[in-house]
Amino acid sequence: MARSLLFQSNVTIVFWGDCILTATCIIHRIPYRILNNCIPYQILYNIALDYSNFKIFGSLCYGVTQKHDKHKFSPKAGPTIFIGYPTGVKGYMLYGLESGKTIMSLNVVFHEIIMPFTMQHHNSTP
Repeated sequence: MARSLLFQSNVTIVFWGDCILTATCIIHRIPYRILNNCIPYQILYNIALDYSNFKIFGSLCYGVTQKHDKHKFSPKAGPTIFIGYPTGVKGYMLYGLESGKTIMSLNVVFHEIIMPFTMQHHNSTP
């Protein structure tokens, strides 16, 4: 599953760890026949799952950035890619395309049909 995420999103190999963590998150939230079609996460935590927060790995999104080193008129969100789900915290892990930094944000606008690394790959092809 991690290989599929990596190939589908066309992200660089630098994000292999994020692919594995995201694949693990997904695997723990799918039903298993051996568990009578129950979901391991639901069995462990006795919580009903909501799949609406699942997003496409490597897709373009705009996450709210931190306010330090910013002034009143600086942008509140920048272009990022979705690289996973943080452990134990509600929100999304994002990689800033301009800053090159990983951030965690709950306030994110997703554009799941746009895959920045795939577009870069196609643009660089002669």
